[in-house]
Amino acid sequence: VPQTYSSRFQDRNHVRNKFDKALAAHIQSHGRRCPTIVGGDFNVAPTNDDHYLGKSANAHCIPGMTKSERDNWKHLCAMGELKDAFSELGAKEHTWYPTASHKVSRNGARLDHALVPAAWLQQDCKDIQVSNVRVLSECEGSDHSPIEITLTLPQPLCEATTSIVFRNDDPALHKEALIADIPDIPDTSREAI
Repeated sequence: VPQTYSSRFQDRNHVRNKFDKALAAHIQSHGRRCPTIVGGDFNVAPTNDDHYLGKSANAHCIPGMTKSERDNWKHLCAMGELKDAFSELGAKEHTWYPTASHKVSRNGARLDHALVPAAWLQQDCKDIQVSNVRVLSECEGSDHSPIEITLTLPQPLCEATTSIVFRNDDPALHKEALIADIPDIPDTSREAI
């Protein structure tokens, strides 16, 4: 789960660019071996509609909406042949609010994403399929709301529907929750999850 931060100071953009490129290369190399899901706080609003200040004249200067951040986002998705499950399935809700009053007025940004293989978003997919996405806006304790994607697994693999929750906290806890949700998974497969 990447957690990138883009500073308001231009002298930090090279650090963000380096991280984004390294993440894209890692995802591309990993994706060749097995399907890849990448989720978390990317600190990028891919379109102007994804940020409450997206329509302002200086939107291109706001962290998370700069040209380099959006170009890196497009490159990341292309390198891993991934799609953002939220935008592809029509979810519009924001995942980040700078203050509680912004959350009440719905003035935030969609900075948290779940990237999945494009094929998983097709209705006729015989493999794993993304069947639902949602923002868990009722959760408190962070300026980011967790995101959830529901994956429907093919019958020969599993007879259950498993819900995977990407949160901005300890990913080890969610790894254990994921394993617990999948019945009869062989021990050799558990280590790969």
